[in-house]
Amino acid sequence: MVLQTTVIGSFPKPDYLKTPDWFRTGHDGNFTEQYTRFVEQEQGQSEKLENCIVQATKEILNVQREIGIDVVTDGEVRRESYVLHFCRRLQGFDFCNLTRKACRDGAVTCDVPTIRSRVQAMDSEPWVYKEWKKAQKMSDRPVKATLPGPMTIINSTSDVYYNDDVALGQELCNLINREVKALADAGCRYVQVCRFIQLSLQREVNTE
Repeated sequence: MVLQTTVIGSFPKPDYLKTPDWFRTGHDGNFTEQYTRFVEQEQGQSEKLENCIVQATKEILNVQREIGIDVVTDGEVRRESYVLHFCRRLQGFDFCNLTRKACRDGAVTCDVPTIRSRVQAMDSEPWVYKEWKKAQKMSDRPVKATLPGPMTIINSTSDVYYNDDVALGQELCNLINREVKALADAGCRYVQVCRFIQLSLQREVNTE
């Protein structure tokens, strides 16, 4: 039996990709604010930035191909972090007025986005599949799409609107489910989602 190989996690951003990097920024609470300033200053430089992202993605895909990885990833160099990149495409998250929070069972304390209104899609149609398609065009191997699960998002943000993890989790499940379906429709064969969403979906299926 042949076992397929893949990778989990993000690749560090190369030096020429001048974006704040979660892995190279001190976790003193400044990263989210720093990236918000970068997003605001990015106007007018999007083409140059996209070219750098494409170059970095190609390099990362080639590294995985050279060492024999079967199901590759884009390295997530387009993302500021695994979680917050997704949250920036949702309404309800305040990235300017942050809340200090101890995350990952106290492993890190940082300033996180604050949920201040209903969480809903910012765009009328799914968007993650579009990023996946860009990476898939660069590789002759299947590219895996990755998404944060609802509990991962809840743990990485501060909620002052719902005050109810179940209600917030259901909203996030619906939004993530929309992206997963769009990825499948686009031809993506491998989607990695935090196991919390898998457990939530299984519980929902069992109760219907």
